[in-house]
Amino acid sequence: VVVEEVRCLPTCPAKGLTSFCYDRTCTKYVLCFDGTPVLRQCSDGLQYNAQTDRCDYPQYVDCVDNLCVRQNNPAAIVYIASKSLCDKYFVCVDGLPQVRNCTRGLQYNAATTSCDFASKVNCTVETLQRNILPYAKAPPRSAGIVCPAEGTHFYAHKNRQESYYYC
Repeated sequence: VVVEEVRCLPTCPAKGLTSFCYDRTCTKYVLCFDGTPVLRQCSDGLQYNAQTDRCDYPQYVDCVDNLCVRQNNPAAIVYIASKSLCDKYFVCVDGLPQVRNCTRGLQYNAATTSCDFASKVNCTVETLQRNILPYAKAPPRSAGIVCPAEGTHFYAHKNRQESYYYC
């Protein structure tokens, strides 16, 4: 008998628009609008980036949820280096990544699966610098849609398949 894993959508804030990672996957996220959660999927090849609140290329996302095996063998613990910080790493516990930080001044060494002096560690995180830099928002433009006076409404973006308007 195959028992299908049942995951519940989280409780969303009563007001506003927010989004966050969906448990145990790098490609899905939960979009909350006025208390209603909606499970969304990033386009093929993209992962949800909680820092920028959008789908992005995997090399720019620090997601390890899909790298943890469901049942760990205590004799073969799985460690995963962070892609965003040299002093951060993850330990897989029961299939879920648990974040760990090295002591100040040390960095995670993937070769030894332990924290070590920076001179002994080959850590490069420059690929994530793109998301750290602030980006300028374009001035608002008219979308050419008319929002009803009442209720919540979503409208597809004309040119960008992954975007939408909400009223």
